Amino acid sequence: MAKNSLKDALNRSIDSERASVDRRFAQAEALLDSPPPVPPPPVPPVKVIRDSFTMPDADYRLIAALQQRCLNRAVAVNKAEVLRAGLKLLAALPDDALLSAMAQVERVKTGRAK
Repeated sequence: MAKNSLKDALNRSIDSERASVDRRFAQAEALLDSPPPVPPPPVPPVKVIRDSFTMPDADYRLIAALQQRCLNRAVAVNKAEVLRAGLKLLAALPDDALLSAMAQVERVKTGRAK
């Protein structure tokens, strides 16, 4: 009787393996029969505009101080990123607060120094 039970156990094991292999082949066939995924359309690059402007030395020092504060927190930023962050904050202000902030900005003569 031990021989029959061992034979039955082996047959069950083989049947289980065959079923597992059949399932894996069915999954592979399903993947091969399905259409390939469609890649997302390419995102067009953002247009970057180069510009120059005049600002007082104190404002340049302020930009450097803000860059250093970011570096102290292990975040490296360049001048353009500091200015763009400031623009985003100004754009979020209500009109009265924006005008108040603009009143604190020193007016400078535009153009290059001779």
